[in-house]
Amino acid sequence: MFTYLADENLRRVATTAWRPSAHHTVSIRLVQFREERRRSARDHAKSQQAYMSFDSHTGNDGSALKGSGNGRYYVFDRPDREPGYLPMYQARAIAQRGDIMMDIWIYDTKPIAERDIRSLAERQLERL
Repeated sequence: MFTYLADENLRRVATTAWRPSAHHTVSIRLVQFREERRRSARDHAKSQQAYMSFDSHTGNDGSALKGSGNGRYYVFDRPDREPGYLPMYQARAIAQRGDIMMDIWIYDTKPIAERDIRSLAERQLERL
């Protein structure tokens, strides 16, 4: 993916992640593009959002993210289940502002509330 995006207009990527508890992980990725060439932050956000409603992903259309013209946040309908492991619940937020695309993931072994992904995404969007 990095090679593809580098050829398509990628400028830089900033990532951070943390674990508030043993089974809870949060990851934020900001991807900046050069606007003058082929691919833009808006294009990348749209391509990521395009498959999120498929049953193999969230299984729903997500909800609009306040403060963003095109941002959405999603809470996966079903956890990933593997024999011998705790169920893994997921939530994701995708938005774009200017030349930056924001991609946030939350993972937990307990169900994730919509307000958790929404408020984190809205706070991050305010900083862009």
